[in-house]
Amino acid sequence: MDFNGFGFKVVNMAPNILYRYYGIEFSDYSAIDIAPDVHTMRVFQRLGLTPFVTDQEIARIYTICKARELNPEFPGIADGLRWEVGKYSCNPSKPKCGDCPFSSFCERKIV
Repeated sequence: MDFNGFGFKVVNMAPNILYRYYGIEFSDYSAIDIAPDVHTMRVFQRLGLTPFVTDQEIARIYTICKARELNPEFPGIADGLRWEVGKYSCNPSKPKCGDCPFSSFCERKIV
């Protein structure tokens, strides 16, 4: 966060990508949060993990807090999967619930 021009999302995406794709190890994973964007927030909301709210900043806070609650040792571990599901399956208007790995327990499943 000390670098000018980088916000919360990029600051948390970078170590997640380094860990996931390049196998870089860190001494402490507990400070690596999920990068809350529209895709991850939508997945959290549709799964019933966070409430639906119109204020995007509040939705980000809910998403971060829930990720920390689910996995305090490494809150950002599932960032990539949730982003991919939100981007490619859990679309805003026409979700592809049949392609979603979370469809069996999704509260907003559309059949």
